[in-house]
Amino acid sequence: MGIVHQRLVGPQFARPANTTQYAAGDLVANSATNTAVVPIIFPKNKLNGRTRGKILGGIVRKSTVTATNCAFRLHVFQGDPAAFSVTGGDNAALVVNSVAGYVGAMDVDMTSGGTAIAGGPLLKRLTAPASPLTFDLAGGGQLFGVLEQTNATGYTPASAETFDVVLDTEIA
Repeated sequence: MGIVHQRLVGPQFARPANTTQYAAGDLVANSATNTAVVPIIFPKNKLNGRTRGKILGGIVRKSTVTATNCAFRLHVFQGDPAAFSVTGGDNAALVVNSVAGYVGAMDVDMTSGGTAIAGGPLLKRLTAPASPLTFDLAGGGQLFGVLEQTNATGYTPASAETFDVVLDTEIA
């Protein structure tokens, strides 16, 4: 069957309607309530029945052009998203509880060099990992991720800002 390059587009999520500054290590998510946080779930139907692959990089898009102190880390997991839980919600320290299958992380620094798209969004490529992040979804697993704010100075978001995340994969 050969190797196929595929983009996995996660669903867009909106962070809460506030402008509270994030500290380094805080979760960027859809809800301030930990039990309501939904991770970014990447569609496995795009894998065309294949279960193994590599994540080569990706893209993060946010709905506003605010770039001051804007840096994130995408943590990627393989497994059952229902097993995912965090101790805090949006804008609380990211602590992941009992999630096996950590695949790895990629960073995106949007403080400079991002592309502003007509209408306002900012788009930037994730820093490709030194080695591709490998995954094996045999047994029905799925890829999912969470965003962490990494700038030590802190990022002040726009109210209800939205995020889109895309993974560039190579599947075999």
